[in-house]
Amino acid sequence: MSGYVIVHKDMGVYLGACLGLGFWTLLDPVGQPGAVVFDSVDQARDYISSWENNNDPNEFEYVKVRNGDISSLKEAGLEVAMGSMEEDALRYAETEENA
Repeated sequence: MSGYVIVHKDMGVYLGACLGLGFWTLLDPVGQPGAVVFDSVDQARDYISSWENNNDPNEFEYVKVRNGDISSLKEAGLEVAMGSMEEDALRYAETEENA
């Protein structure tokens, strides 16, 4: 599924939310192997506008990707914004395999 990921210059790629907390690649990728993909830039901008604290959608970038997995993020040129996402996802996957 191609679409758009949300990118912030200081926080990285938006990975999603759980229990009201947003997760970003440069803050704590929490072992996620992929990012949330939005169907359109308008959908991503509307989503940001729905967040508390009056977030401005203009403070974010919207990057077209093939899908939200690690290889697609790299293909889109987002390696720097990914931070330790890939290593973290591998570490979590190894832990699950050994559980």
